[in-house]
Amino acid sequence: MSDQDGSGKVSGAFKAKKMVVQTSLLLLGVAFELVSKHCKDMQDELSGWDAGRVLALGVLPDGPFIAVRKELDHLVYLGKGDHGARIKILFKNIDAALVMLTGQVGAHTGFAEHRAIVHGSINEAMQANRAMALVTKFLFPGIWLKYITKRPPKMSLSDYKTYFLVTALIGPTLALNATK
Repeated sequence: MSDQDGSGKVSGAFKAKKMVVQTSLLLLGVAFELVSKHCKDMQDELSGWDAGRVLALGVLPDGPFIAVRKELDHLVYLGKGDHGARIKILFKNIDAALVMLTGQVGAHTGFAEHRAIVHGSINEAMQANRAMALVTKFLFPGIWLKYITKRPPKMSLSDYKTYFLVTALIGPTLALNATK
């Protein structure tokens, strides 16, 4: 599908898709921050990351992009742009990003179908993938997770606490970070 009609103008459908992807990336960036502050498993995963590491997620060829940075034991949402990230997860186009970010397919399926590529260290990409799996666990309801993950994650009592906390805080945190 082309993003332009015959006259070279960007189509309304493309603009709508880009807006959904941009909003989904904002949600994902904010969720990274919230989960990393409230989930022990995420903090354990981040303990192997060097301080100041920046992870960017974006869409080729020209965005949108968001970035998060490790500070102390959690991630901080930096806002739009790649912020000079060493590790980038790049969706090949808006359509590829749309199906992955809206939970129509899981990350394992999306990568198997070559919808995204990784730029940077494979080791750091695997760490980012594990962190993204933890974030996904708290963004989607359990019934949905069984369709977008290889194995649905097991939820402990602490995980349910984190799930409800993230659910309660995501709206206000999105509002605070919408202009970043």
